Formats: sequence, structure tokens, C-alpha cells
Amino acid sequence: MIDVSSEKKIELSVYTPLRKNPYPPSGFTGERLVKELGGLIQKYRTTLVFCNTRSGAEATSFWLRENFPEIAGQIECHHASLERGVRREVEDRLKRGELRAVICSTSLELGIDIGSVDLVVMLATPKGVSRALQRAGRAGHNIHSVSRGVLMATNVSDLVEACATVRLARARHLDYIHIPGGPTGRARPACRQHGVHSALDERGGTRPRAALILLCAALPRGVSGGARISCRRGEGTPAAIHRGFRQNRVGR
Repeated sequence: MIDVSSEKKIELSVYTPLRKNPYPPSGFTGERLVKELGGLIQKYRTTLVFCNTRSGAEATSFWLRENFPEIAGQIECHHASLERGVRREVEDRLKRGELRAVICSTSLELGIDIGSVDLVVMLATPKGVSRALQRAGRAGHNIHSVSRGVLMATNVSDLVEACATVRLARARHLDYIHIPGGPTGRARPACRQHGVHSALDERGGTRPRAALILLCAALPRGVSGGARISCRRGEGTPAAIHRGFRQNRVGR
């Protein structure tokens, strides 16, 4: 037996301006941190900046280009509302190392190879320890490099949350994950959408029993034992399987 377990080294820190009255009594102060953010971008070869909203990503891109015209051509914005061709161009330029900074919402958290990134900056806390680690892991994206992430607080409350997030992340205290046990809550709209999409399938749609089998496989704990077995075998009627759903709900 060979133990191949390993631990990726991630460095998370909190950045706050060391000046008198850095934060106003209330409100978002991302614009006031542009000079500090630009300094971090100039210090590293490639920086990925996460904002919690698409409008925040657009605004931050505009502020950086206005304040740092010498690297304005190497600063791009990326989020899901942009045209696909624009997003692809930004991704390709990032992979080729042509950009100093990309400001995004959640569109670059996972799913694609973004090439070499030296630093990840989170402008405002990401509202979760797991998400902070996921975003920081986009920097130093190989097993031998150190992933460096900076949480840049935008107000006093954000500063408290950022400090708590970093402390929990260093202790590897991740967020609790809730997996729905049946077709209730958030799972119910997804089931309805899947049913509609199956019915509108251009290849002729999905037969009711086949759709039920697929649904039961996706939510194995959402059906009582007998109905689940019948569903997986393709046996029984839709009404019987529906009774299994209802019995499971009443049991909870």
C-alpha cells in the first residue's frame, strides 16, 4: 500500500490600508482601495482579482485603467454576462501571459485552465471559507507552487469578516455542506426544469418512466426504499413512485 496523500500550500492574508481613517463610517469603499490594489498588481506578474458582483468587476476594471494608464491595455474584465467570444479572448490572453490583471466575478473560480497566476486578490470577503480557499487556489496552480491569496477588506465590518475567514481557513475549518435529501426545497425547481427540458428535447423527448428513473438515480435518498428499487429497475407506475416520494416526506 502506498500513501500518496499531499497537502497544497495556500497562504491567505488580510490586506488593509495602514493610514488614518482608511474606512468611512459606512458604505462600499472599493474605489478608495484602487491605488493599493494597483500596487499589488504591479508587484506581481499576473494577478486575478475577484469581486462578488459583475457590476463590481466592471467598476474595478474601470478604476484601475483610469488610475494606471501605463498598464491599462493589460487589464481585462471577465464575467458571465460578457459575450462568449470576449470571455474566450480574455482567457486565451491570460493563458499566454499577456495580461497583468483580470478582474472577474465568479466566472473564473473553477472549470478552466487559466494558466500561470501569481496572486489572487479578493476585493471584499467571498462569503465563505471554502470559496476563499477555492479562489486562492487559482494562484500557483501546480502542486509545487504556493497559492497566495489576499482578502482586501472594503469596510470595517468586511475587515472583521476577512480576519475570521482567514483564521478558519488556516485551521481548515470548511463550510458545512447541506445536501438535500429529497425533491424538496432547492431540488424541486431543478426537477421541474429537468422535466421541461426533457419534454422539449429535439430528439423526441424523454418517456415518463425514463425520466423518473433518471430522477431517482439523481436523488437516491428522496424516495422510500421500495419505490427506489422499483424506480431503478424501471418497474412500477409513476403513481406508485410518487407515493414513495410522499411517504419519504411525511417520514421526515
